[in-house]
Amino acid sequence: MEEQEVNALENINFTKFGHLSKKAISNILPYLEEGLQYDKACQSAGYHYKDDDANPKYKLPVIPKEDIRNPVVYRAVTQTRKVINAIIDKYGSPFEIHIEVGNELTKSFKDRKEIENRQKENRELNEKLKAEIEEGFGIKAKPVDMLKVKLYREQQGKSAYSLMPIDYNRLFENGYVQIDHAVPFSRSFDDSYNNKVLVLSKENQDKRNMTPYEYLGGTDKWEIFESFVKEIYKFRPKKRENLLVKNMDEDKEKDWIARNINDTKYMARYLANYLKKNLQFEDYGENSNRVKVKTVTGAATTALRNYWGIHSKNREENDLHHAEDAVIIACASEKYQRKVREYSKEHDLYYRRNQDGEYFDPETGEIVDVKYKHHDMARPWEKFKEELEARMSTNPVHDLKYGGFTNYDDIDIETIRPIFVSRMTDRKIKGQAHEETIYSTAFKETHHNIVTVKKPLNRISKAEIEMVIKDEDCKELYHSDKKLYDTVYERLKEFNFKAEKAFPSDFVLRKQSKKGEGAIVNSIKVPNRMPGGVKVQGGIAANGGMVRVDVFEKKGKFYLVPIYVADMVKDELPSRAIKAHKNEDEWPIMDETYHFKFSLYHNDLIGIKKRGDENIELYYYLFTNRSTGAITYIKHNKEKFESGEVEETSGAQNLATIEKYEVDILGNYHKVKKESRRGGKKTQ
Repeated sequence: MEEQEVNALENINFTKFGHLSKKAISNILPYLEEGLQYDKACQSAGYHYKDDDANPKYKLPVIPKEDIRNPVVYRAVTQTRKVINAIIDKYGSPFEIHIEVGNELTKSFKDRKEIENRQKENRELNEKLKAEIEEGFGIKAKPVDMLKVKLYREQQGKSAYSLMPIDYNRLFENGYVQIDHAVPFSRSFDDSYNNKVLVLSKENQDKRNMTPYEYLGGTDKWEIFESFVKEIYKFRPKKRENLLVKNMDEDKEKDWIARNINDTKYMARYLANYLKKNLQFEDYGENSNRVKVKTVTGAATTALRNYWGIHSKNREENDLHHAEDAVIIACASEKYQRKVREYSKEHDLYYRRNQDGEYFDPETGEIVDVKYKHHDMARPWEKFKEELEARMSTNPVHDLKYGGFTNYDDIDIETIRPIFVSRMTDRKIKGQAHEETIYSTAFKETHHNIVTVKKPLNRISKAEIEMVIKDEDCKELYHSDKKLYDTVYERLKEFNFKAEKAFPSDFVLRKQSKKGEGAIVNSIKVPNRMPGGVKVQGGIAANGGMVRVDVFEKKGKFYLVPIYVADMVKDELPSRAIKAHKNEDEWPIMDETYHFKFSLYHNDLIGIKKRGDENIELYYYLFTNRSTGAITYIKHNKEKFESGEVEETSGAQNLATIEKYEVDILGNYHKVKKESRRGGKKTQ
């Protein structure tokens, strides 16, 4: 396609009607004009409407992938389907299903007026912009056009990244400017105004899928850009954060996606409709036309938790608060939700807050320790709170037996187990095969796996420069240009090892020379110790993500073989097991005298008995340290260990027993007795 055609097409927007052909629209319109609803109009025109086949079933059918384009939402909804079907298998058809949504409670009159005023101001501004564009440019203004003008004025007429001036008269010229997501949408799912900037098209193409820092960081342009952003967005913290974010690694991307996927509302709405259309409910003699799928606001859940005297959930303590929430949501009938909404409307839900952040009673002026006002809210049943606490305890059998509860007459209390948290094992082979930095192997064989790479002065870390100077294995590298390394070290030390401050873009460092000024130094070789790695382009790169660890056993001792992304496409899997603090070529080879037990992936359930202990304890496996051969794990509910940490580590050689368990979606588990080692092209 020619560039001219691309430019002509890039601003076309098919939102909300692009899925229908011109012929289909022509056939459907007459029925819409008669007053039929869209679904009925489609049927009258002879078209299949996707809701036609809605037919409630005993268990939920598979969700078509094309129904949900957002992969995170799709995964959450499909997991919900599995949980519901598993519950139906065990207990039969449900009577009702309650779904928590994240929207706020009914707003106060003041809050509603503020929202209305903001909406009115936005409408008035858009009307002015629309008239201005249509009068000044002679085009019919679209929402994207008004957005361009807003961003143009907000950015003081400059392109966001280069700060080059944008010609206002060319604002709607095809291919001249584009609206860019500062943090790429694919990495943040943030399509809000606070993540959008106006840029010259060439800049947008050069930036590609990078953040502003990844695009400009390490150059003198970054400081100029940073100053500009801090000045014009001094009162817009969210936009400032989006434009200046650093270290956008995979974990942060997941966090942003989770934050910005404001699709909890969308997800809840989809799930509610899906359940209503596809699932059979048990009526138990009640009205069959009653509402069987109900939504509960997150704020209402929090309020009811307070009124029913249930301790505020501590997310740091463990993960059992999810189970506690589920009970409250299940008991949050329309009667209770209505009361909470009424209190909110009457300004009677919360105490007010003063400028110091303290809550106070506006009638008495008294400072109070709680956010919510007191209300006599009946509990769902007698001893509700006490029963919930008993079921949440580590010994529910004891607490239920001696709690004086009257609703367990037909239940064998001895069969009730403590709540067990089921986690989803991550068996996906994902991530890059190796890290991006390629090191030279010139010293590797003769200097205990020391590799080197050239690095800009403003990116040198304290550990790297100290390794050059102090590590015996780096002596040859250090003496190759001792004066230069000493100069770099002293300069970094002067600036507290902040490389960007020590070597700003206008700083010039030259090599010493007897013939006058020496050559300008922009980068130096720095070392790294790399026992393994992937051979790339004549050098070596660090392994990418560890997919799993394979566990072998011999004479009561356990050995761990790390498996990386790159290993999964090799003819044979690695066979060397980690030996603590040794080079990889010194690791023992797992020959036929070693017995393969199983592979461990992130979140696999394992049973561990340390040497000297009496019992096997269950944990979820997290990862293995390839330097020490130690595994890290957590308790099933993320409860802290005696050390006060959520995670604990044990060396494989210190374990008397290690077992693997399979866990189903309802938390039932059983020991894996035999497993085959998978991977490597020769075994596929």
